[in-house]
Amino acid sequence: MAMAMELNAAKALLSCCHRRITRATYCSAKGRLALAAAQEQALVPQPKIESGLYLVATPIGNLEDITMRALRVLRSVDLILAEDTRHSSKLLQHYDIKTPKMSYHKFNEQTRQEEILERLANREALALVSDAGMPGISDPGAELVRACIEENYKIIPVPGPSAALTALIASGLPTNEFSFVGFLSTHASTRHKRLLVAAEETSTQIFFVPPNKLCSILAECASAFGSNRHCVVARELTKIYEEFWRGTLGKAQARFKESEPRGEVTLLIDGLPARAAERFPSNEELEDRLEILFESGKSLSEAVKEVSEETFVRRNSVYSLALKVLKKDKSKSEDSS
Repeated sequence: MAMAMELNAAKALLSCCHRRITRATYCSAKGRLALAAAQEQALVPQPKIESGLYLVATPIGNLEDITMRALRVLRSVDLILAEDTRHSSKLLQHYDIKTPKMSYHKFNEQTRQEEILERLANREALALVSDAGMPGISDPGAELVRACIEENYKIIPVPGPSAALTALIASGLPTNEFSFVGFLSTHASTRHKRLLVAAEETSTQIFFVPPNKLCSILAECASAFGSNRHCVVARELTKIYEEFWRGTLGKAQARFKESEPRGEVTLLIDGLPARAAERFPSNEELEDRLEILFESGKSLSEAVKEVSEETFVRRNSVYSLALKVLKKDKSKSEDSS
């Protein structure tokens, strides 16, 4: 009875939004309505759910971004495997879900696996959730899925929010083809090699970046992709301070040096234009072009910048060739004198 009264009160408050009220009041009413509906649904006996591992997507920021199916599954399973039980508790408490939880993260996934497989052997239904988004995407879960497949246990994906796709569709960059890289390696040489590979792809490249590493990653990307390559820095997706910054990698470096961003960051970089990918000029062609520019009075930095922008060849590579051309010209000059 009390639950029905709360639901009716929330509906009445939401109906007032047709009049002139504040955004905060509207959001409060909408949130109360969603919560009351979820609490009312929680009182309805849930049907027995099929045994298997359910991969459940959770909100990446806004708690309203969860599907009815996800809520039903989380209520119905025997156990929820959570990357961080404290973090997941906020979502579960918000929707009055009292299913038991067990931690499952990168530091214990090997030791937990045997117990999880045993539970599945006993016909239990388990849900795997990460702190945000789809489990197994730059989060624990992939190895467990492979182990379940080997043991012939059912895998049931429950799709939902994804930071990578959310950032992509609002980025303004091409969406017809993209590559999700995720978090880059912490080892500088491995990271550099991966960026060089990404820089030659024609598809949009998507990275997850820790906010405290954004400036250094932008510098490395500018070196690999070229400072004029377009990018989008998306942060705090679906939250109050959501931001999409759009510009070149060079300008992004300057922008985020001023103030270090907060919150989760998704970095998207435009792919190499197809016409540039069709054929890179040879070193001889680049040297000839540089020589022409030097003869016209261009400085080293001006010539390198112009050739890099014309050909989409990385500036570091052009710079090395430019030094070679200058050295060759100096030798010719000395020989002639």
